[in-house]
Amino acid sequence: MLAYKILGIDRPAIRRWRPLSDEKRNEIISDYAAGMSIKSIVMKYDIADSQIYQSMRIMETNIKRERHKPVTDELKTEILKLYRNGMSSTMIGEKFDRHHDVIRNIIISVTHENLSTRKFLKVSLEERDRLRELKEKGFNNTQVAKLTGHSPTFVRKVTDDSPMKHHRTFNEADRQNLRDAFKEGLSLRATARMFNSATSSVKFWFDKFKRGL
Repeated sequence: MLAYKILGIDRPAIRRWRPLSDEKRNEIISDYAAGMSIKSIVMKYDIADSQIYQSMRIMETNIKRERHKPVTDELKTEILKLYRNGMSSTMIGEKFDRHHDVIRNIIISVTHENLSTRKFLKVSLEERDRLRELKEKGFNNTQVAKLTGHSPTFVRKVTDDSPMKHHRTFNEADRQNLRDAFKEGLSLRATARMFNSATSSVKFWFDKFKRGL
C-alpha cells in the first residue's frame, strides 16, 4: 500500500515542480526582468514560484525589482473612470495588478467619498423598542436583522443588555435540563439560545456529560 494511504491521506500533495533547462531558465529570468508578475510567470510556465528565484541563483543572476510602482496620472484617470462605471476597488486592483488599498486611496483622495455601501443611521428609541419586541417574540439576531435591515451585530448590541455573554454558572435544575438537551441531541447553539448563554458554557457541561459525569 502507498505510504500516503497508510497515513490516511486521500492523495499526496501536488507540488507544481518541473525540471527546467538553461534555455527555459533564461526565458523565466527575462520575463521577470521585464516586470511580469510572479503569478503570471507561474501560470505561463506551470512551475512553482520558488523555481523563479532558484533559476536566478543557478544562472547567477540577481535582478532587483522596484517594489514601489508609481501611479501615473493616466492610471488615476482610468481608475476613476472604471469606478464611476460601477467597478469595485477590488476588481480594479485585479485589473491593474495593484493592491485594492492602493486603488481605494486613489479614489478617496479624489472623490472624498465613503466607499462603504452601509449607511450610518441614527436609530430612534421607537426602532430600538421594535427590535427588542421582535427578540421577545422568539426571533434570533439574524432573523431580526433580515426583518429590519440592520446588521446582526447591531441587533445584539441593542437587545442584549450585557456587552458579551460571559461564562454562566448553572443551578441544579438548569444542569438537569442541560443533560436532557444533551440526551435529545440538541446542538450547542440551540441549547445556548434556550438558556440565553454562551456556547462555551454549554460545551463545558456537554463535555462532562460525554465523559459520563
